[in-house]
Amino acid sequence: MKEEKKSDLVGDRFDFSLLEATLPSSNKHIQEFLTSLFKFPSDKDNNRYADAVIEVQKVAFDVASSVQSNITKIFTKFVLQDGAKRTAIDISDGCREEDAIEFLLTSFDKCNLELGKDNLPSNSKFVLETTKTVILSLFVMIQRDNFHDQLQKRRASFVFVKRLLNDTISSNFIEDLIEYTVNGEDEETTSEVFNHIFDILRAAIDAKHFERNGDDDVKQILRVMNLLLNVFVGSEEDAMKIDESVNLEQQGYMNRMSMIRGLLHQMILPLISDPASKTKTLKWFSAVINARRRRNLHGSADGHHFMVNFLSVMYRLSEKTDISKIIMEYPFLPGTLVDIKKETRIKMDEQSALTFAAQFADRPVEYDFSTVCFFLTIAAQQLVFPPLMRQIYEHSRHINDIEQKLEAMREKLKTLTGIERSRLEQLINLENENWQLMCRHLLCLKTHSEDPAIVAAGLDFVNKQMKLVMNSLCPNLDIMRDDSQLPAEPTALFCAYPEYYLEGAFDFYIFAIETSTNLLMESNTEWIARLIILFIHYDYIKSPFLVAKLVGVLANLHNSFWFHMISLQMAQDKLLHCLIKFYSEFEDNGEFDEKFNVRGTIQRMLEKLVDNVVFKAKFKNMAEECSIEFVRFANMVINDATWSMDEIVSTLKIINRIEKKMEHEEAWDQSTRNQQMERLEESKGGVGLWLDMANTDLKLILSIANSSSEPFQTPALGQRLAVFLNHNLAQLLSDNVKVNAPNDFEWHPREFLNRVASIYLGINTPIFFKYIAYDERTYNPTFFQNVIEQMKKRQIVSKDQLKKFEELAEEVKKEYTAKAELEEEYGDVPEEFKDPIMDGIMLDPVRLPSGHVMDRAVIERHLLSTPNNPFNRAPLELKELVPDEELKSKIDEWIAQKRKFREG
Repeated sequence: MKEEKKSDLVGDRFDFSLLEATLPSSNKHIQEFLTSLFKFPSDKDNNRYADAVIEVQKVAFDVASSVQSNITKIFTKFVLQDGAKRTAIDISDGCREEDAIEFLLTSFDKCNLELGKDNLPSNSKFVLETTKTVILSLFVMIQRDNFHDQLQKRRASFVFVKRLLNDTISSNFIEDLIEYTVNGEDEETTSEVFNHIFDILRAAIDAKHFERNGDDDVKQILRVMNLLLNVFVGSEEDAMKIDESVNLEQQGYMNRMSMIRGLLHQMILPLISDPASKTKTLKWFSAVINARRRRNLHGSADGHHFMVNFLSVMYRLSEKTDISKIIMEYPFLPGTLVDIKKETRIKMDEQSALTFAAQFADRPVEYDFSTVCFFLTIAAQQLVFPPLMRQIYEHSRHINDIEQKLEAMREKLKTLTGIERSRLEQLINLENENWQLMCRHLLCLKTHSEDPAIVAAGLDFVNKQMKLVMNSLCPNLDIMRDDSQLPAEPTALFCAYPEYYLEGAFDFYIFAIETSTNLLMESNTEWIARLIILFIHYDYIKSPFLVAKLVGVLANLHNSFWFHMISLQMAQDKLLHCLIKFYSEFEDNGEFDEKFNVRGTIQRMLEKLVDNVVFKAKFKNMAEECSIEFVRFANMVINDATWSMDEIVSTLKIINRIEKKMEHEEAWDQSTRNQQMERLEESKGGVGLWLDMANTDLKLILSIANSSSEPFQTPALGQRLAVFLNHNLAQLLSDNVKVNAPNDFEWHPREFLNRVASIYLGINTPIFFKYIAYDERTYNPTFFQNVIEQMKKRQIVSKDQLKKFEELAEEVKKEYTAKAELEEEYGDVPEEFKDPIMDGIMLDPVRLPSGHVMDRAVIERHLLSTPNNPFNRAPLELKELVPDEELKSKIDEWIAQKRKFREG
């Protein structure tokens, strides 16, 4: 009966009217379409076609996952049937893989054709889009060898390449396939699908020889490679692109706006050419800027279109300005159109700024067009690029947050069924729409800010702006000479200029470096020399945050810009010293997070510098000289390393505890488990925040140690470093910090342990052995014995390093034994011989201005971090410490008597 019924449904006798009673009218159209996908032309496949019709009737159209899973089932059942059964595709006439690829491509084109019809119901559109996704998924599964019993993936790749070379694959399929693989959850999908295809193309072109005149074949192969490599992927790539290319939509917008901006400029020209309207036009420019400034102060972020167009016109008006003819005092003249009264100055307080401006009180206002326009353009620029950059950053961060949220929701979706799954799918769709909208907003912002015409004009203007500010320090400054031409103290005019005259330039350079490298390459490099001069004299600038932004510009230079910078004689002479000095000085000025950000930037810059032979030699000399500035710098690096390592270790312990609980708490309800998972992910993210800093800190300490052990032979640094190394070695080897899948959040404990061990071996001097042994918090001989066993077991260091570490351990053990003997010998130290803070015997007593006496090693270590008197908090410098020779003689005599008594 069953076969009889089926025969009524096949071939020419098949009549959809027989099914009308069972098909909902709203789904009838799409069911007919899906049925048509499985209709094979030959009579021998009629039974399969009838089976497909029956399966299509079972498809549910209300839930996406149901549609997708059912369609996948039908495709795999009637197209890729296993060899034990009769297949829908007859392989006796040819290649099964060719028929399978043909089926998928044809079905995809049918879906697109159907989607192109007018007035398509939303339900139909939904199922058609889902079907296309299933087709792409099946194609990927073939390429990933998921159907190895039925199909050979390499043969399928040959079939696909053949179709590509014959130009018989729709561009829609290629574009959707690439987007599907790129934006999928598995990062390996794209390579697994296309590596086979490119391998075949590469082999094909290798087989072509020039003398065989196969040019047409080569052209086809290159056409296909270009076709694949030039596919543009979706809005995500639009928004997150990191190169300087723009898509066609952006380019079209930019071209249109360029024409409009040109017309706006032409409209303004008559107004500034006519003496009767020129001053009024300048006043209108000023009014626009002031109004925009007020809106920015109130948090308004709209009006980008207008302000970018306005700035474009201002750039064009200032294009031919001769800096030598600018009236440099204009912002301070009475009646100036550039209001800077409430602006923070480069190095002048508010009262001093008023006093400086007072000297121009009797000077008549001068409406010199070039001067007024130039200073107004500086102000306008500050109202455009910083807000745009902030919004780009905020949108990028928001997009990243949404992506993480979507990833978590999709992961959770795998565990749900029924109505809960349906609800979550709806939330995912809504969140995905939000993500797409944010990506489009971000693309619009980037289109505004990264317009090559605007950036090129901005670069030209900012270079002039920097030249003007630097000329206020030294007229006709020769940027290629040494810095002896600069004044010991900055000029009053330079100090009185607003901070944003420099900050605006720094912001723009950072923006151009990140987005418009090619345009920068086309400009001259004088701006780099000016920045180096300014940083070498960063004491000209009051705000450490402004100096930090200057460092950020220099640190982000890459390739030819970087090599140009380090080739400048002024940079070779003073850049390294200034970086090290500023690293320490930022300690007391920066906010907590800002301090680590700035120091991280300096550390990365130092790491790049010491790769250069000139700077490496200079760094080594500075370490060997062991100046107070270098010692303070090294101390700050240890401080930062201590903090970052403490954060990492404490968070690893939290992760360890949560993972252990989750292994044993099987009775947890889903809510409790979800809370623990959220805390776990948060903790993993917390580790990631500090890993880069800790890694860079340890590299820098190792670099100092490898350059010279001198800084760490001083008691102030050596004792601190020994305590730091011992403590962290013990922590990293503890079972309390072991976590599951550490690589998932970039935690590589063996690398950290190896780096710690390398620092020990990099110093490896008798005095440092003593510092290690004297660490009462962590060290004892058993501890080091355990360390060596762990190093062997986990292969943390090489055999040669392990042997050296064993030798170091023996030397430290000797010092530990000697220390125990000394403690017994000095058991009754007179109170006047003891350091008042550390309670140990003073070997080098020094007197503070307050009259207190301390051991030099103790007070020096204190002053490295806190330059004040520990007893009254008064400022204190090393040069104020006075050796107490009389007390030292008494201590030395007492020690000699003790030793004589013991030996006698």
